[in-house]
Amino acid sequence: MRRRLDNWIESYMHYTRHDESPQQFHKWTAYTILAAAVNRNIWMDRGYYKLFPNLYVLFIGPSGVGKSSSSGIGIELLRETTLKVNIYKDFITPPALVEFMSRSSVSTEFQSGGKTVLTHKTPLLLYASELGNLLSIRSGIRELTLLLTELFNKQGDHEDTTNKRGTIKIKKPNVTFLGCCFPEWIEEELVSISLRSGFLGRMLVVVGNIKRHRASKINLTPEDLALKKDLIHDLEIIGALYGELQWSPEAQVAWETWYNEQPIDMSTDGMEIAGFGSRKAQFIQRLAILNAIGRSNNLLVTEDDLKTGITMVRYCENNIRTMGAASEEYKVIQKVRKNLTTFCKRVPKTEIDLSLIMRRVSKWANKRKLEEILEQLALEGFIDIRGRKIVILGPFED
Repeated sequence: MRRRLDNWIESYMHYTRHDESPQQFHKWTAYTILAAAVNRNIWMDRGYYKLFPNLYVLFIGPSGVGKSSSSGIGIELLRETTLKVNIYKDFITPPALVEFMSRSSVSTEFQSGGKTVLTHKTPLLLYASELGNLLSIRSGIRELTLLLTELFNKQGDHEDTTNKRGTIKIKKPNVTFLGCCFPEWIEEELVSISLRSGFLGRMLVVVGNIKRHRASKINLTPEDLALKKDLIHDLEIIGALYGELQWSPEAQVAWETWYNEQPIDMSTDGMEIAGFGSRKAQFIQRLAILNAIGRSNNLLVTEDDLKTGITMVRYCENNIRTMGAASEEYKVIQKVRKNLTTFCKRVPKTEIDLSLIMRRVSKWANKRKLEEILEQLALEGFIDIRGRKIVILGPFED
């Protein structure tokens, strides 16, 4: 079987174009679905351990912003494949989750190097349309968050032992998580320092604040339905890939450059960002894997795959920083947003040249910082970058 699509992520974004949920929710849903599809089939060899591309993604936004509707499109797409991925939704207690996973292991044969490889594993996509239903006092919020924390980077089998149930073994678990919640839930319910640093420190946080306009029912066109079939077809091909990803020489150089620039001491950061920062390299590598396999079957990570991962993780890092008091970086981003809004209202143009923006912000942001800020605003769906010009998409706040 051959792929029908050049890039699975871009094709998925085109398929979801009719839905009014924030663009970033659709994009991160696509990555989450890819992660669930490949589970432990694809990895990077990091010497002491294998790095699998499973993700923990958290959508944060007010009611009606499109968190569950956007994620639901991807979940249903995965359900329609023939891939052996267990999907569990919403409420579950820690003992029930362990029991469910212990009965959900799958055996799959892959062709690798001319040989047949038989694998035994337990892939799971845990989806919470409202995180408060999954993580509650009734379900055992502390126990469940600690369990998910442990399963995030699990290498071998997982054993759960209690006096009542004895020992239950889960064969090579691989958990991908997608949850949705209100901003207030984090502050009101996830108050423990250990939970925030451990659980949130493993989350890629995606924020959407703009509520959608009500729209009439959308009927998918024959083109949309054909694209849906192609997405399912290619997702099954991607889910059948097996093996270790390699770095291109350019990607290896870019990775070492980025890694050596990172600060060693994170003691001045808050608890959420310190936990996130210690795993930032893993997040980037996981996203680079998904970029690579979404684009090609050759199991090669390119420099572009890596740079996309770096940009996406920077976006999530900023979201975590802004969950508490506004950081200086967040204030600068908001300042640029306000300047763009004012400039656009005064000089209405379809496109704005970057040199004009640079002149307006040069007193407090250099060229590199401006590029990072514009990447952030593009990921939020506020602008579209087109070479040396940008288009402001809005919406504008009064």
